[in-house]
Amino acid sequence: MKTGVAYHDVRNPVHVRADLEDMVAHHCNFVVHTFSEADLIFYRRAMKEIVKASHDLGLEVYLDPWAVGGIFGGEALSRFVAEHLADRQVFADGTSVAAACMNSGNFRSFMKRWIEAAAEIGSDIVFWDEPRFFVRDLRAGASGRQWACCCPACRERFEAGCGRAMPGEMDAEVIAFREATLVDFFSELCEYTRACGMKNALCVLPQEDSRRGVSDWEALVAIPSLDIFGTDPYWAFWGQPLEPYLREKTRKAKALAEKYGRELQMWVLAFLIQEGREDEVARAAEIFYEEGVRNIAAWSYGGGGWTYARSQNPEKVWEKLGEVFGKLRAISV
Repeated sequence: MKTGVAYHDVRNPVHVRADLEDMVAHHCNFVVHTFSEADLIFYRRAMKEIVKASHDLGLEVYLDPWAVGGIFGGEALSRFVAEHLADRQVFADGTSVAAACMNSGNFRSFMKRWIEAAAEIGSDIVFWDEPRFFVRDLRAGASGRQWACCCPACRERFEAGCGRAMPGEMDAEVIAFREATLVDFFSELCEYTRACGMKNALCVLPQEDSRRGVSDWEALVAIPSLDIFGTDPYWAFWGQPLEPYLREKTRKAKALAEKYGRELQMWVLAFLIQEGREDEVARAAEIFYEEGVRNIAAWSYGGGGWTYARSQNPEKVWEKLGEVFGKLRAISV
């Protein structure tokens, strides 16, 4: 039984050590460390020490390209998109947006350097977190002519493949092109990650919606060098009922994971939890377990950490999560 949390709180190895010990005390056996562009540039030595401390305490380590290039989940800012304007995604209305284009050769090379750094500091697994094309409002998705990517490189590829100019409105061919781009991008990165000695884990947004993420999970799950697949059905964030929503998404993800021989990983919402709803965190983990999931993660350590996403009673959220992790690991022996 694998249980773990994401961590993005501090970069002082002395203070991180205490938090790692707290994770172990709360029955975690893996940790997902965020590894943003700022970490890559300024804190690589500290991150290497943090990864070593995690391993010393018996924790398996995932590294997450937190908001790298503006295409992954996370609140960090991207220096790449600030410095490489020609490699940014472009909306159909011509607006350049703060996310790198996945068809950019420069960005793919940058991501390979990120992978090399993750391997150098000792990661076991790379965690590809909610990859997507840029949208201004994740809950609303893309709309009208505000969808990406319509940069020159994408327009050229689309015209070569489809025999017509890229249209201003998102149609079936545009959707297929976008999703093929995601598959091609991650196939290249996953293969390179394997070559660098690490495994690949992918978490997709829970909506099978081409305007937010992808409408076809299967094409991503089928990537040969993918090891772990899952999703994060954050019921309260999306305004969904806990039990039916989690069971539906888990069963869909499980069927695909089993079809392609991937390990299934499901994510518990442990941030932005309102006062009085802390028991839902524990119940979510129990539902995953009941559905056969044996790799359960939570975002994030301590009930939301220090960001705007902190729960109203983060200490209680963390207490409930530790209790249910301990319970599930005990009964799975």
